[in-house]
Amino acid sequence: MLEVYDLDLLKNLSRGEHGNQFYLPNRKLFTPSFIPGGGVTLPQGEQFIVTHQFQASAYQALDWDFSFTAPWLLMELTGFDSDAAGFLIQIVHHRKRGGPFNLLHRPTPYQAVLGSGQRPAVLGEPHLFDAGESVTLDIRNLSAAATEAAPSNIFVALIGQNVSEASQSGEGA
Repeated sequence: MLEVYDLDLLKNLSRGEHGNQFYLPNRKLFTPSFIPGGGVTLPQGEQFIVTHQFQASAYQALDWDFSFTAPWLLMELTGFDSDAAGFLIQIVHHRKRGGPFNLLHRPTPYQAVLGSGQRPAVLGEPHLFDAGESVTLDIRNLSAAATEAAPSNIFVALIGQNVSEASQSGEGA
């Protein structure tokens, strides 16, 4: 997270009036939170998307684990459900030190935290997963109509980027 205080770009505001924090991913220069400016260095890495599709019966709870082999920044979330009832989601970061960490305060309706495929929800602050750590997606289907023969199709994608060791330690470009 970086704080932006560029008085040249925001001439009508004093320093205390615009101390907002923005994360500026280098692949999304068109987002509303982008403020162009020099001297901004971001971790370098390739975009990486973690996806999973769940097939859930009525009120079924499911989970899925994914382990990271390299440091990774989670920056955006997206997903959808094949029926209108929706689902609850919890994202759990299993850290090497300190035990599990819930990224959401409690299981939350997906519409409140996941964007759509065209407009992923951008996190207010990117979340770092170190190599060897994992994430668990816990979902609970809210559909009463889903059956084993006709399940709800739930799709979740975590969008971020692999972070090189050099940029994480401050040695990279």
